[in-house]
Amino acid sequence: MLRPAVFFDRYGVLNVHSEYLFEIDKLSWIDGAIEAVKATNEARYFAFVINNQQGVTRGFYHEAEICRLHFWMAEQLMACDARIDAFGILPDSSERTVTPLTAQQ
Repeated sequence: MLRPAVFFDRYGVLNVHSEYLFEIDKLSWIDGAIEAVKATNEARYFAFVINNQQGVTRGFYHEAEICRLHFWMAEQLMACDARIDAFGILPDSSERTVTPLTAQQ
């Protein structure tokens, strides 16, 4: 079945921009971000989060740390009856390939 989708960038759209953010305790949601995701869900659109990860490329943190942050974000959204269908990251490097979007369970 075909459905429209919304692709949310994380930095500056869902969370307040913070350079090289990977720590849960440093994430601040942008006002209205959770409600925007919920409205996307209620409209029966897919909701995806995509963002690049220069911090991974530069060795500041690992992809596993980003996955933990995204899992926490998914839990926070679920507590508000909202959901992200999948998260995807692209480490900023011509030598890397795109990490596939992985559905959250």
